Amino acid sequence: MIVDNGVGIWAEEPGSLGRSHFDADNVTVYDSTSANGEIHLQDEASATLTSSIIGTQGIVDLDSSSCAIAGSRGPVTGSGCDNFATTSDPGFTNPFTYHLAADSPMIDAGGTIVNPGARTDIDGDPRQLDGDCPEDQPASVDIGADEFNCVPETAITKGPEKIVKTKSKTAKVTITSASTDPGSTFECKLDAGAFKPCAATASFKLKPGKHTIQVRATDGQGQADATPAQRSVKVKRKKKKRNK
Repeated sequence: MIVDNGVGIWAEEPGSLGRSHFDADNVTVYDSTSANGEIHLQDEASATLTSSIIGTQGIVDLDSSSCAIAGSRGPVTGSGCDNFATTSDPGFTNPFTYHLAADSPMIDAGGTIVNPGARTDIDGDPRQLDGDCPEDQPASVDIGADEFNCVPETAITKGPEKIVKTKSKTAKVTITSASTDPGSTFECKLDAGAFKPCAATASFKLKPGKHTIQVRATDGQGQADATPAQRSVKVKRKKKKRNK
């Protein structure tokens, strides 16, 4: 990612060493301050861009320079070094971090890149991720340096009734949880206690009284559900029958 620079990328023929060329996949070159462009090519330089975001200064190509562009965002659409698939606003969450917001049109809109499973984005998140939240569609590469990652949502799919009666000093209750991200792990919290790792199906021994069980999912990239699922239950001790 190259931002707030004079020129993002500059390529030209270095003397008699031959024509300059570079390949760039999933780069964000934005907010350059020079009229020489976000990317500047001259002296028959060439560039191959895939799934990249180029800012409003675009690509300046001089002296028979050339571009091959696929699945990328730029300021114009046309041919050659203007051959961008979209001119839509990238939809950054913050102009100083250049991460994609949840409604960004760049999500899942990138072109085909070589071996995406071996690549990571600016945060170390894997390429490629499903950016449709909840994650229920095939994963596709995003345009730009950031691969949008849905925060998992947690649900309690099976659990006790609101009132549980027991003859013992404690009642055993079991809950089953699920996440919108299939690769999630879970943490559980009982009443005022701390969140602790737990299985998708977890059991608790509860004393008589009111209790609240909370569960939150965490995805493979360490994002935790900020709104844990919860289940409230009241445990009552069954009265012993008196013999007449």
